[in-house]
Amino acid sequence: METIKQQIHSVFATPILIRKVAALTAINSRLQQIVLAHETVRPHNVGSNIGGWQSDHDLMEWPEEEMQIFQQHLAQAFQEMTSATVDGFPPDMEIIVTGWANIARNGSYTRAHSHDGSLWSAIYYVAVPPPSAERPLSGALSFVDPRSGMRTAPNMQPPFGYHMDIQPEDGMLIVFPGYLLHEVHPFVGEGVRISLSANALLMPDMDLNGG
Repeated sequence: METIKQQIHSVFATPILIRKVAALTAINSRLQQIVLAHETVRPHNVGSNIGGWQSDHDLMEWPEEEMQIFQQHLAQAFQEMTSATVDGFPPDMEIIVTGWANIARNGSYTRAHSHDGSLWSAIYYVAVPPPSAERPLSGALSFVDPRSGMRTAPNMQPPFGYHMDIQPEDGMLIVFPGYLLHEVHPFVGEGVRISLSANALLMPDMDLNGG
């Protein structure tokens, strides 16, 4: 006789890419200098970064050589993720990308939000002070189950109705669907936490069905 767990099926998987990028880790100190310099030009907060700072969504227009290297690795990740998950996606198809920089200091956090309308979103970590033993979730990225019905009952066990917590590291790149609700726990500690974010859209007139 089957048990109840054998009769329950887990469906609607959500793809998340997590990788360390050695070529970007090697230039993180320079990327940090660039972002901090931009903060002095427009020193006020926008968006979901509470208590911290976000740049305008013009990151892809920043001219520095290191930013061009970042864009190359970001584009490669978007292309690979799309090719692996979208049937019939041409490997040379253009993907429209917009991006911005984030800075967090002690007490800053990012409220729960999604990037609806984007095929993919991405976060690259330039500088991440390690959390203390007392605050292991300091600055952690948390993905929320996107199925709203799963949040109607508390304490459902994985893979239903749970948060996926990731403690970022310098050089880590994360790519996820734009619809996926996510937040960042309050950063507690000394130093500065810097990340680069981006959204990816397919060309508006792209037709994967050959029509």
